[in-house]
Amino acid sequence: MTYKTHFIGGICAAALTSTIMPVESVVLTTVVSAVSALVPDLDIEDSKLGRKAGLVSKGISRAFGHRGFFHTPILYIVIYILMNMFLPTFLSMGFLVGTMSHLILDSFNYKGIMWLYPLTKRHYHIASIKTRGFGETMFLIAMVALSVYAFVKVGIATEPMNFDVETVKNALSVIVEDVKTLSFNVVEEVKVNLMK
Repeated sequence: MTYKTHFIGGICAAALTSTIMPVESVVLTTVVSAVSALVPDLDIEDSKLGRKAGLVSKGISRAFGHRGFFHTPILYIVIYILMNMFLPTFLSMGFLVGTMSHLILDSFNYKGIMWLYPLTKRHYHIASIKTRGFGETMFLIAMVALSVYAFVKVGIATEPMNFDVETVKNALSVIVEDVKTLSFNVVEEVKVNLMK
């Protein structure tokens, strides 16, 4: 899955868990979740977060490889427990929700992840969705729709909130551009599939 899918997956996971959070912390938890959804791919040097992390990503990649230890639930559960002892709940909950969303999404790829590590190093997968393929694009669209539905249901999208307007405008413009790009990619892929 691409970083955009993982990022939206983090938002979607936060939206789905928003019913168990206080309304005032949902937005912060969602932001943390979206960013945390990129963390497992620190084990890829050329991933979105890997490029920003530089030597840290390079070290993780060399030590564990892609979809090794950095793609195991046990790592993020332990980090969540430690974070929860010292940090506000929205940070620890957002981190856990985001990283777990990444692992769940990677389970929809044929490579899977090591769900039962350290008991076994076997990779488990649910489906065989190809990265950057039509299936991933459809998955992404479904997650956006599910996120909107969940946020409306919990009242986040309908309640007035205290936001910095400029930050929200910038975030929305990035989302709009990503949706335009994804829509174009879907149309192109449908054309290619129809020509086969």
